[in-house]
Amino acid sequence: MSEQTVLILNPKALDKMKSDVGEAHLPVLLGCFIGELEDYIVRLKASEQLEKHCADISHSLKSSAASFGADALLQVAIQIDTAVKRNQTICSQETKNQLIASLELTLEEYQRYS
Repeated sequence: MSEQTVLILNPKALDKMKSDVGEAHLPVLLGCFIGELEDYIVRLKASEQLEKHCADISHSLKSSAASFGADALLQVAIQIDTAVKRNQTICSQETKNQLIASLELTLEEYQRYS
């Protein structure tokens, strides 16, 4: 069985978005997504309510990461959101660091793309 690579930036998803909204609107939408990623990074780094912020951010990221083709970030968000729904403790320092690292990696990739 071959291992499937999870992309940080899935160009097929962005091509679909461009087709759906029009090429002129894609940079505006990407700018909003980049701003969202930056905001989440700042919120997580400053957070004293780690559990709540990780849960809220991962839930929000599921739809936006999927829409923008941020496949690797989507996988992290799904893992955290699934744990929340199972009432598992999710936001250890390790989970916070994993989410921040994934957000930063995604941010860098989308900044290069835009």
